[in-house]
Amino acid sequence: MSAVLKAICGIMGEIGSIEKAGFNKFHQYKFVQASDVMHKLQPLLVKHGLIILQTEHSRSLIGNGEAMSIQYHFYLAHVEGEVWTTPLEQTGLATCVNSKGGFDDKAANKCATAAHKYMVINLFKIPTGEFDDADSQEDAKRHSAANDNEQSPRVVPVRVTETAPGELPAVFPVDPKHGLVGRAGDMLVVNQPHAIDLTKKPKSDAVDWVAWGSRLVAGINAAVTTDELSSWIKENQSALEKCEKAAPKVFKTITTRIAEAHVLLPIIGDFARARTKDDLNAAWEKKHANTIKSLETVPYDRLAASFEYHVNRVRESSNPTAA
Repeated sequence: MSAVLKAICGIMGEIGSIEKAGFNKFHQYKFVQASDVMHKLQPLLVKHGLIILQTEHSRSLIGNGEAMSIQYHFYLAHVEGEVWTTPLEQTGLATCVNSKGGFDDKAANKCATAAHKYMVINLFKIPTGEFDDADSQEDAKRHSAANDNEQSPRVVPVRVTETAPGELPAVFPVDPKHGLVGRAGDMLVVNQPHAIDLTKKPKSDAVDWVAWGSRLVAGINAAVTTDELSSWIKENQSALEKCEKAAPKVFKTITTRIAEAHVLLPIIGDFARARTKDDLNAAWEKKHANTIKSLETVPYDRLAASFEYHVNRVRESSNPTAA
């Protein structure tokens, strides 16, 4: 195993979960603070000799100039000399208009912080409370009834390539054109809708609904057409019915992701059919404006990444000689 992969695997095994200690008073949701992530991650990076380098790749203003989108490339290196030359990509988004209507000069820093936080959470598979474990008595005592209804920000899941038992899953960045994909070397790996196996918890006969639900959510978020979304649901319908009874919180999260996908896919379809920047602006600012304004953080981020991709697409198609 390469030194970088060994370090990633080692950190995944030691880092544990991170509590959502931050709270957004305006939108009323809890979130994982970037400082908490680095507090747990930094000592493990040093211990396992892993270095993460972050560089800005591109930036743009979206949403009629009210939000900033910056795409970053992340490179992994090991103290033994191994370097991953293929970057991991992550987009950071932040509003760039402050409360007084002026430009927020901290927007770029916020984008950098957000991109780094979500990249390492995805890379090391850090549990952050996406699902509540229905079988955990400790969890039930720790959370109040009010938290059952909280609307938490979600890390946009990346597609995980299927591997043989014992091998490290490949975790790679978002491709807003095709959905969420995995990249193995130079080969693009796209998982098709399929029935996800129900696995049991370690040393237990109980189904690990959290693990199963996480994989299904990754597939749902990767769907790029309503037909593909329907196929994911159909392939896993039997397990979904069992999940509703056995793990209602997991089931609620899954149905929320399905509902979001039904809202996003028609908009992303309009982006894909756009031939000019005016077409894209019309889709964002007119046809779907009310829907977009109502979106929560994560579906909005996914939509913004798709919009940015198609802006670049129509720009390149109108100027094919541009490098």
